[in-house]
Amino acid sequence: ARRVLGIAEKRANFPADYDWDKATGDHAKANFLPDMVFIGLFGIQDPPKAGVKEAVEDCHDAGVNVIMITGDHPDTGTAIAKEISIIAEGDDKLPFTIITDKELADKVPSGDTFVDDGSEEALRLEAFWTQVV
Repeated sequence: ARRVLGIAEKRANFPADYDWDKATGDHAKANFLPDMVFIGLFGIQDPPKAGVKEAVEDCHDAGVNVIMITGDHPDTGTAIAKEISIIAEGDDKLPFTIITDKELADKVPSGDTFVDDGSEEALRLEAFWTQVV
């Protein structure tokens, strides 16, 4: 998947002590964007590491359901997932779920080791992971 960045420039004079951390999005739109000059588009590609596609295909052959979690735009994530065989070419169903940080924190249990001790919590956790994956 290729990412495309738009490049523009603007000549401006800001004081040496200008506090960039306090520039809000609205402030930036009002003060930085006007009079920008478009320079062009720049494409970059970060290909998957060698062996990833084969590892995913081996997992599928073994009956393992592979999922991908990414911070990429859904279109980029979909292209990468197709490239490494997580999503089959020609599969047109929406292969992703967009989830906010809060929703993720609310849904994902804390801890790094889970055991099935037959408790109600263990059963709920198993049901959660079965539904998610």
